[in-house]
Amino acid sequence: MQFLYCNQRLGDVSPEERRDEAHYISLLKVVETFPGLYFSYDADLTRTAQAATMARSELHRLPLHQQAESRFLWNEYLLQEFTNSKLDPFIVPIIQGNILLIQFPFFFLRSLYLSLSKYPHNRSFKEICTRMWRRGADSKGNAANFVETEQILEAEDFVFSYVQIRGSIPILWEQIVDLTYNPTITDLNHEETPKVVEQHFEDLYNRYGDVVAVDLINQQGPERVLSVAFAKAMESISSDSIRYVPFDFHHICGQLDFTRLDTDLYPSVAEDLSKQSFFMKNSEEVLQKQEGVLRTNCIDCLDRTNVTQSMFGRKVLEVQLIKLNLFQQSEKLEQHQDLDKEFKRRTVWADNGDDISMQYAGTPALKGDFVRGISLCLWSVVGRNSSRSDSLGSSQRAIIL
Repeated sequence: MQFLYCNQRLGDVSPEERRDEAHYISLLKVVETFPGLYFSYDADLTRTAQAATMARSELHRLPLHQQAESRFLWNEYLLQEFTNSKLDPFIVPIIQGNILLIQFPFFFLRSLYLSLSKYPHNRSFKEICTRMWRRGADSKGNAANFVETEQILEAEDFVFSYVQIRGSIPILWEQIVDLTYNPTITDLNHEETPKVVEQHFEDLYNRYGDVVAVDLINQQGPERVLSVAFAKAMESISSDSIRYVPFDFHHICGQLDFTRLDTDLYPSVAEDLSKQSFFMKNSEEVLQKQEGVLRTNCIDCLDRTNVTQSMFGRKVLEVQLIKLNLFQQSEKLEQHQDLDKEFKRRTVWADNGDDISMQYAGTPALKGDFVRGISLCLWSVVGRNSSRSDSLGSSQRAIIL
């Protein structure tokens, strides 16, 4: 990233203007240090494969920045002067998140892991901030920490996409930072909570379809007050389209027994996972669409959430391999020792969790080692036809910074 002066008359400015100029330059250099900024000259990284495919006929003639979904357009505010002046050729949309690529052979296919996470530019109505300083949701139901993660699998002419979301507990609460390990949860507004939760899930339903909210927070101790408030609010909006699944992660899994996710949590959402399905298309047509989404949360949407989402991603991947006739019905990755070992060696989901944690909390994810033991995010065939404008293939060189 390079900064270019627009004003050639800097020698004539006053001392006050010089101080202002130095301040602005320092702000730009702070922006430069932000991790996980990605761009593409010809692919809309703000949209999922399904959303981009469905909207292509409507949006393809627009400049790329006008195609972008504003929730995930990181530099939307910075672009306002350019958009107001209609300087479309100079506008490049940017997302904040991560795009992780790993290449390795798979059966007879040349394959490439690809993990894509996107962060909205407006995590909170109080603006983006680090953990402890921003909690819950605003009065309109916008979650303070919200991440959309897309898992993409490509093989031959087929493209699969599976989307999950994580978001802060969408009620009005906060923790004021002090010297304690877990600051006290404060300002829990019970009167406004039902309205805020309803607005949040109405927005999710309009964007993704049916929603299953998997809540991993503790049902005892300091987190209990949030568990009770969230569960009560969800009771009033639960329907065939919106379902609440509480799962006390720490109580059930303890410190190490994360296999309980597979035996205790997964059966309770397996039917929903199958019903929601995933996006699938070939070079000619869309074969099926994802009709809903799993929304997973713990307190920070970091460690517990990442472990759980990686499990869901693994389950969906196994179904997709069955669709490709590479697996038999009910066949599991662990039945293929070499393949399972290769998947575990690849750390896409763990790296994804670390990146989210670094941007939100300033440290890597604490449970990354466990995720690296089961991680198998997504894979994509190398050498995809660059003429296909509906994929990331033609932009792989552009988007990796």
